[in-house]
Amino acid sequence: MHDLQSRTVSFNLDELELVQGWCDASPRVKARFAFPLHVGAGSSSSALVYLEVEPGDNIGRHWDSAEEVFFVRTGEAELELGEERLLLSAGGVAVAPPLVPHNLSNVGDETLKVIGFFPSGALVARHEDRIEPLGTTNLIVPNPDEI
Repeated sequence: MHDLQSRTVSFNLDELELVQGWCDASPRVKARFAFPLHVGAGSSSSALVYLEVEPGDNIGRHWDSAEEVFFVRTGEAELELGEERLLLSAGGVAVAPPLVPHNLSNVGDETLKVIGFFPSGALVARHEDRIEPLGTTNLIVPNPDEI
């Protein structure tokens, strides 16, 4: 039996240190992101990604090992979910089922700010193209070095 300690995790989205990600094969795939919540950061069964995407850019087509609930804080997004396309604006929410390819594009005139919630403390996001500066198509959260 594991002795689980209660740990409070808190952060301010506007103060996160974001990673600039891009794809050499697709110049419009670029976004800033952070995973401030996952099992390596003190969560037992959930994770969160915070994304900022500039107008005309997108996060790249990929699928996640867990369901992702998108919440648009600011801006206008097009969520490509399988063959379906949904438009979301500030306050909009949409769900991407696990293993369903999806992409999120900024179709507005301001920085798109989105929170993605996962009902799993660990996950794999597999991208169609290699994401730099990570040098991989597989984003593993948490990084095994963080556990």
